[in-house]
Amino acid sequence: MCQLNLMKITALLVAYLLCTVWQTSSEAQPWKHLQPGIVPQPDGAARDKMKLKIPPEPQSYPSDPLQSDRDIVLLKAKLGEDYSQDRTALNKDEFLMKKNNATKAHEKENEFVRKMLTKSMPEEIKTLDFKMPGIKRYLGPKASKKLQLWLWQVSHCSVVPKWKDLGARYWPRYVNVGKCSKKATCSFPSGMKCRIAKTKNVGMLRWHCLDRLVPRKDATCIWLKFNYPVLAECKCKCLH
Repeated sequence: MCQLNLMKITALLVAYLLCTVWQTSSEAQPWKHLQPGIVPQPDGAARDKMKLKIPPEPQSYPSDPLQSDRDIVLLKAKLGEDYSQDRTALNKDEFLMKKNNATKAHEKENEFVRKMLTKSMPEEIKTLDFKMPGIKRYLGPKASKKLQLWLWQVSHCSVVPKWKDLGARYWPRYVNVGKCSKKATCSFPSGMKCRIAKTKNVGMLRWHCLDRLVPRKDATCIWLKFNYPVLAECKCKCLH
């Protein structure tokens, strides 16, 4: 019995050291510890989607985490500052609540869109010269404001919520990866589209077992930390 416990402890230490080396390596990538088949999408080739494909897995393994393995306090401490409450949900109820709240907020967006756009309007639109061509006259302040708002409303690209269920072997299980708003165009004249401009990392945990086909009580398992990219900003860009 003592020898079996010693082997389990040794295996956990090896897994921990491998995880530490992976995270401190300059070549480390957030998908490297996952299974083959994950296809990262380079920033230069990113267009409409961020591709971090997690290959399909069986719905259940004998070694899957139990409720006792999902201690919220301990797992939050393991993620530390990388835990993102805004972009993740711990369970289905929280996921549905956040998804419904996002839908309601999107439906009410027209009520405060003018105020929101005015507040976030970039300086290049605020300082546009609206002098009338051929005559020494400028548009009045009200007309200028309306034109500025219209230009910003056409060119503004927002991040729309898009939730994913990663499965029982990830914690938090649900993550809001986001997507760019689908406008016919974001430019005048038309031709440009909303594209991914900036991403950020959200701390996640992946359940890893040395032998996932044995029962949980006999399996040596550990939560491994990795970074999951989510959409942070969209901008109006050319198609090519």
